[in-house]
Amino acid sequence: MNKNNNFIYHYAIFLFSLIGVFLTFEIISSLNTDCSSGGCSNLSSNRDYYFFGIPNYYLGMIHYTILSTLSYISLFTDKKVNDWIFIIRNTMIVFGFLYSIYLLSIMFNEQNFCQLCIYSATISSLLFLFLLASGIKNKAVETRKSIKYLYFFSIIVIVCLILFNFSKSTNDNNNDILLEEISEDIEVLESVVFGNPNAKITITEFTDFQCPHCAEAAILVNEILKKYPKDVKVVIKNSPLSFHKQAYKAAQYALAANEQGKY
Repeated sequence: MNKNNNFIYHYAIFLFSLIGVFLTFEIISSLNTDCSSGGCSNLSSNRDYYFFGIPNYYLGMIHYTILSTLSYISLFTDKKVNDWIFIIRNTMIVFGFLYSIYLLSIMFNEQNFCQLCIYSATISSLLFLFLLASGIKNKAVETRKSIKYLYFFSIIVIVCLILFNFSKSTNDNNNDILLEEISEDIEVLESVVFGNPNAKITITEFTDFQCPHCAEAAILVNEILKKYPKDVKVVIKNSPLSFHKQAYKAAQYALAANEQGKY
């Protein structure tokens, strides 16, 4: 393999590893957004997407960070150290590719898709293809000064993108906290009601039984009811989202249970 092709494949592995860091950061950030963003929030509560107790989105970020770090370090180390670096890097790429296939099989089996997770699996597949194209035993690396600058500039670009998106998501979350006064009354009749029916304070909870954020909110509401049993009433409104396949049926079962006093 000529030096130019050798550089292209090694740099592609480094660059797409950096993109993987950015994407996994986006996945983690999306878990704090509204359920309407889709699959990521849903998958975060599924234990199939954990590896030895570690959520796969954190594992993915660690994986891509190590890959990009190893590729960058190889520009400054001698051949003996590089031999070990490439053994570790190549093993991680192969493992990441096989593991991404496993995760995709779970998604297809459950018909529950996360767009960013699929992008991440695509990156793992591309890294594996770049590795095969460059040759698994190929450990030669270009160390010219211009190449080191290119690698460093790529890191700066990805870090800037992460910081920009983090700042944007923080601002969005702060805006969501601002509450507007609700001017119209919400119908309570035939709703599930907990607490004191005559309480002056009413909390209306719109819920989806497949939404992990709704489950977290339910814990908070239950704590409020325990602390202020005479001062608060909670009105439950079922609001199943279209992409949660079992939520509508779960809402029907819950209402049937409520008619028997077993909500």
